[in-house]
Amino acid sequence: MAFAAFIPYIFAAAGAVYSAKQQSNAAEYRAQVDENNADLARKQTQAAEESQRRQMAIQMGQVRAGAAETGFDPNSGTLLNLQTRTAGEMELDVLTNRYRGELEAVGLQQDAAIGRSNASAARTSGYLSAFGSLASGGANYLSSSKIPQSQDYGMGNSQTGTQIRGRR
Repeated sequence: MAFAAFIPYIFAAAGAVYSAKQQSNAAEYRAQVDENNADLARKQTQAAEESQRRQMAIQMGQVRAGAAETGFDPNSGTLLNLQTRTAGEMELDVLTNRYRGELEAVGLQQDAAIGRSNASAARTSGYLSAFGSLASGGANYLSSSKIPQSQDYGMGNSQTGTQIRGRR
């Protein structure tokens, strides 16, 4: 009969562990999605960088071809300086886009780390809640059970509690 009073606490503990597991799984899933998105952001950035470099090479080739058509030497003088400066600006654009992509990926990885931390916290919280439910049930059981009020632990008269055995 006494065990029956403990059953709600067992169910509460099991519910806490189950709920924590579900929260943990959801947080782990979100963390994995963030990791996947970080990888995707890096791959997209790399593809965009390669495309940008191809476009840069095409533009520089067009400038050289146009200069050659007009009779200028594209490998000397002002035209060479212009090409060098233009190539430098284009490279800066490429590197700026790479930096933006890396910032996005790092942000997503940080989100994933936070998600994994949240998953761990959810598990810990669930276990502590389950322990609390079981401890509460145990305390209620012990407080409601019949514990004798006065006990003689072999120390003397159980009524007065002042005499010690062997001394009268």
